[in-house]
Amino acid sequence: MATATARARSPKRYAKTYKDIPAVQAVCRAVGHKWAMNDIVPGKPLPRGLRSVRQADGSSRLTDTCKRGCGKQRTISTFPGGVFDADAPYGYTQTRDWVTLDEGFRPSPREILAGIMMSVELTP
Repeated sequence: MATATARARSPKRYAKTYKDIPAVQAVCRAVGHKWAMNDIVPGKPLPRGLRSVRQADGSSRLTDTCKRGCGKQRTISTFPGGVFDADAPYGYTQTRDWVTLDEGFRPSPREILAGIMMSVELTP
């Protein structure tokens, strides 16, 4: 008789204040992620952080990792032959240490940026 072993999962973390959000995640929430796909140059190799996997139907599945290291990834599929589909939706995933905002804590990107700026030394 086989026994199943349960893999221990780290509990989901929730942010109730600005200080509960890791700095790199706060920056991405405030100003947006730094996607490798934005650095594509025709005729050059794919930028670091962007991975392409050819699918059975000839399309490609692109997985893009935020270059800031916040833990977010997004994926999109092309048409067969690698033709980019501008209408295709992105799918998003994140690492286990991604902090989810608590139900009662819904700051705007500008409020998060203000929280970041309060913790930064602005004068040399």
